[in-house]
Amino acid sequence: MSNSNSIPIERTSLLASEIESVLAALESGWLVQGPYVKSFEDKWSRFTASQHSLAVTSCTNVFRPDDITPDKIEDINLARNNWMEAIHAKGISTRHSTHALHMLSFYSKKFNLRPENFPNSYTANHYSISLPLFHGITENEQAYLIDTVSENKI
Repeated sequence: MSNSNSIPIERTSLLASEIESVLAALESGWLVQGPYVKSFEDKWSRFTASQHSLAVTSCTNVFRPDDITPDKIEDINLARNNWMEAIHAKGISTRHSTHALHMLSFYSKKFNLRPENFPNSYTANHYSISLPLFHGITENEQAYLIDTVSENKI
């Protein structure tokens, strides 16, 4: 796949029924971890034939800090960045998916924050990846994405 046929990080396209579903969730008062999330987890488990599924609000929720040591963070970050560049060279857009606010210059200067003040956020900032998974991605794009990610292990 050439870069002229690249897959963007997102392509927004919502049906009226999808907008209604979002509004229903908002109006329910459950913005995170409510009954809609449980329903999604159950449906995803059936779809993937998995015994369990877990939906999280951000990738920081899936990190186990006891498994991550400070001496590994920079190496894993470099491996992630190299992988993202390799995937991009094959026409697939990626993004760092978590931005630790305390590391942004405005907040770090205003509140005198250092990266080590929030180790889980720091870790998420250096580990996370967003792939182009969105409504409207074509079956050919999905297949290309899956094949490319499978062939290019971190």
